[in-house]
Amino acid sequence: MDARREPNLGRLLLAVGLFGFGVLTLIYDDFGLTWQRVPEWVVGRGWLAFVAGAFEVATATALLIRRTSARRRTF
Repeated sequence: MDARREPNLGRLLLAVGLFGFGVLTLIYDDFGLTWQRVPEWVVGRGWLAFVAGAFEVATATALLIRRTSARRRTF
């Protein structure tokens, strides 16, 4: 079996987790975990959370599409 055609489990798990965090961020209109805390006084905090969630969902989707995922070099 060709190594380039094997599914990459690590990339799949990363994409699923990132997609989940992004969806939770979009649903709750707030940042997901304690290390992503943004103070309440930040102007546009809700919009910032929305942009971060949309970026996470878009990045997870791009990881699942072979054309946009990183190419492996074989030497």
